[in-house]
Amino acid sequence: PRCAFTYVTGLATRFGWHDMEPTDSAFDFRLVTHLLNRVNEYQKRWSLHMVSATVHSSSAAYVVDLPGVTTWNHTLDGVTTRKPVPWDLTCQARHDRFVERLAETPTPTVSGATVPLRSNPALTDIDVLVPGIGNIREGSARLAAPEISDLPGYTRTRFIDAVLAALRPYANRFLAVNILIPFWDVTDTTSSPPLWQAIHDEIVAEFGKRI
Repeated sequence: PRCAFTYVTGLATRFGWHDMEPTDSAFDFRLVTHLLNRVNEYQKRWSLHMVSATVHSSSAAYVVDLPGVTTWNHTLDGVTTRKPVPWDLTCQARHDRFVERLAETPTPTVSGATVPLRSNPALTDIDVLVPGIGNIREGSARLAAPEISDLPGYTRTRFIDAVLAALRPYANRFLAVNILIPFWDVTDTTSSPPLWQAIHDEIVAEFGKRI
């Protein structure tokens, strides 16, 4: 395997919430254990990018069918997928529950011990997505919204609060892990400060250099 090469220091993988909770409360972290066994075998490090390869790239598919969840339609390559809006409180609560289970799932270490994932020294980075859209990005990409301000119920405050809510469970639980979030120069109808700047400033105000 490529991770056996001496010049390779770590492994980056892409799988997300939908892959680890495909249906409501059916948590499946076997892929986490499998990857850590391989990483530990070659004494490498692991970066987890929280993105599913499915159309449900940033949230679990079942969430849109929960009572009262506000959704939007994302069409890409002729396929339309219902997704939750980032500020939906039910979606946020389920996301928090998922991250808590992920953080506490027992995982193997290179020494042979078993520790919660949040404490596993092999895990160095988590690349976080905003449930419902993915990256903080606008456009036609899979991990984006065509126009964030066109989502149902959008306000700048709601969206920024949703970004912070997506980051908070990771920052509060994975204390020894670098937490990252993909970020582009998104805008809305308020020009000063631009939306991307306002998001950046609120992230720094709450998390400092933690994110």
